[in-house]
Amino acid sequence: MENFKKIQYHISLITLAYATTFSSQTSAGAEDGFSNAPQPIDVPTNLEAVLMNATNYILGLIVMIATLIIIYGGVLYLTSMGNEERRSQAMKTISSGIIGVIIIGLAYALVIAVVNILNQE
Repeated sequence: MENFKKIQYHISLITLAYATTFSSQTSAGAEDGFSNAPQPIDVPTNLEAVLMNATNYILGLIVMIATLIIIYGGVLYLTSMGNEERRSQAMKTISSGIIGVIIIGLAYALVIAVVNILNQE
């Protein structure tokens, strides 16, 4: 249970760092006194762009989670200290993360294929 709390803590830190990186982007040259307020840039108006943006965002989050799972499996493997049960658990965790990344890649390819097919019509 303590390991789970540590993982939650690290995921929260990564999410906070990710959020603050993109929220600090502002547009320059605002003359109305709100120069620090972020301005919308290329806001999509058609359904295709909205769906692609949502797909990219969701798949990006899932890739981050799968990467964290692989890292967690690596830590388990390094700390197994010869214990075969922990070593096999670590290998299962790493392989699950790799399978997840492969599935995410296939899902992204499927979305791109569907969008290309819809654009041809």
